[in-house]
Amino acid sequence: MDYEWKAKLNAERAKVEDLFEYEGCKVGRGTYGHVYKAKRKDGSDNKEYALKQIEGSGLSMSACREIALLRELKHPNVINLQRVFLSHSDRKVWLLFDYAEHDLWHIIKFNRAAKANKRTVPVPKGTVKSLLYQILDGIRYLHSNWVLHRDLKPANILVMGEGVMRGRVKIADMGFARLFNSPLKPLADLDPVVVTFWYRAPELLLGARHYTKAIDIWAIGCIFAELLTSEPIFHCRQEDIKTSNPYHHDQLDRIFNVMGFPQEKDWVDIKKMPEHGTLMKDFKKNNYTNCSLIKYMDRHKIKPDSKAFLLLQKLLTMDPTKRITSEQAMQDLYFQEEPPHTLDVFAGGQIPYPKREFLSDEEQDDKSDKRGSKPGAASSSSAGDHGPHGPAAKRVRLGPHQGQGGGQGGGQGQNSGVSMAQQQQQQQQEFQQHMSQRNHHQQQQQQHQQQQQQQQQQRQMQANRHGGSGGGHVQTQGGMMNYGTNGAQQQNFQHRY
Repeated sequence: MDYEWKAKLNAERAKVEDLFEYEGCKVGRGTYGHVYKAKRKDGSDNKEYALKQIEGSGLSMSACREIALLRELKHPNVINLQRVFLSHSDRKVWLLFDYAEHDLWHIIKFNRAAKANKRTVPVPKGTVKSLLYQILDGIRYLHSNWVLHRDLKPANILVMGEGVMRGRVKIADMGFARLFNSPLKPLADLDPVVVTFWYRAPELLLGARHYTKAIDIWAIGCIFAELLTSEPIFHCRQEDIKTSNPYHHDQLDRIFNVMGFPQEKDWVDIKKMPEHGTLMKDFKKNNYTNCSLIKYMDRHKIKPDSKAFLLLQKLLTMDPTKRITSEQAMQDLYFQEEPPHTLDVFAGGQIPYPKREFLSDEEQDDKSDKRGSKPGAASSSSAGDHGPHGPAAKRVRLGPHQGQGGGQGGGQGQNSGVSMAQQQQQQQQEFQQHMSQRNHHQQQQQQHQQQQQQQQQQRQMQANRHGGSGGGHVQTQGGMMNYGTNGAQQQNFQHRY
């Protein structure tokens, strides 16, 4: 018995550097520490793992909470914690996860950046549906076990690469997760500010103290909209200032600009929100009378009668008590129409997204020091959860992909090399550049159309002076169909970005 106990003890004391090869394979770094892509030295399997080294010595409360939850939670769509290593010499803590090659932040960024005839390439419909269904299934499991995730965002949704779990979604980063079945005190007293603010539900922004699992559903709605449009639906230019006050004026303004100002008949309990008085003082309802989710999504070619829009509307209901649950969402008609959702979100086809890149320690540290960090919904990032936004520092190898963060299972760091706030700043800059380019393109099109119309008017006047056979024009669906005096048809189509 003593021999077996000693053998087990020695196995538990095994050093991570003796078991895994990971030197030079850093794929992420954030405030929580470093994440490495690793393989077993003994070659007992060919699997790839994510090794997350916790920053500092010992365990923080956030890391302890994350480890405790992940050791109990087992679901195909929740990241799997394989093992915890404790180094007795330097008091370092290492977490071992399955390695995920992709995450939603990178997938959306790739499709937004890939241009075909100056148009953003959307995420395929089947992929969007499969991603959403698996996210909902993972959250359904967490909620059924009385766990709130509280930090859902594209960077924390991992997608497995080639292998037996190809195309499987893994929800990562349980650093903010909490049990909500019988809290000793209101959750807001424990953490007054949760969820990265672009994905933060309106009740949180208005200071709700007893929030529910509906906050996760709102975040899923934001992710769904981003998958459909390749743009964050509630992007706010002001940085997420770290404060104990949950009220965020600019973020609320952005939500109202998309959804419209909440009416008391639609959200009866809005008057009970702690920040309701501030809300009524800061905002005028009349400024948002022409704003609605229908108009916003219609600009992105999502029709209000589509099954996708109808589900999105239920996920982004302002009143948390009326917001759909994960179980109800999984039964929605959207998942019953073609194309079907699949376990492999890539539907067995070729994966179009590049692999993660390795980072160098020196330049990574240098960039972190130079940029500093803007506070922004930081999290402990399980096993390398990707931060919501931003680039990594110097890449050492692997393809053309700018690795941003890899979630726990993805082996990426919360920011794939920079702090989450830096990532957020980077995405904001990229998004602003994207919108600027689009506006410039639209202005050029308008100028071109005006020139064409002026030329046509001049030709018409000349034809009339010379007694020509008469010119005319008719409106067509694509643009203005002009008929010159010589009978030739000249069609000027307005190309929409």
